[in-house]
Amino acid sequence: MKQSTIYNAILGISFLWLKKFSEVGKRFFSTRDFVLGCKENLLAHWWVTGIIEAEGNFSIFVQKTKKGKKIILGFKVTQKEHSMGILYDLQRFFNCGNIHIDNAKENAKKFSVNKLSDIINIIIPHFDKYPLKGSKRLDYLDFKKVAFMRN
Repeated sequence: MKQSTIYNAILGISFLWLKKFSEVGKRFFSTRDFVLGCKENLLAHWWVTGIIEAEGNFSIFVQKTKKGKKIILGFKVTQKEHSMGILYDLQRFFNCGNIHIDNAKENAKKFSVNKLSDIINIIIPHFDKYPLKGSKRLDYLDFKKVAFMRN
């Protein structure tokens, strides 16, 4: 057996698959800007759910005010600056939210949605139609309950 055949067999990858992947990869990655995002290609719904499962956060904050306590909801995704194009893509996908510095020391940015009407009318319907599958779903369900209590 040739060394390349053994190497590919160990990895479980055939040359045919590598060739096909490289053709697809060239089309996808050559047009993708990981800093600014890709305006031409909107994200796929299930891909968005997947990136939120991995990198997203559903938060419920209780803030003390002079009038008592205020509940604030936050939905966010954080990325290092070199991958912040994903954040711009998410902002275009949801058509809401803001991008801010999340951690200057770590050079991280965040896409966040805090406006209750955007959470109820845009974020929640997405995750109801394309549900999270992992443990983050429990966080989402609590987040959703609180959102509708506040509405």
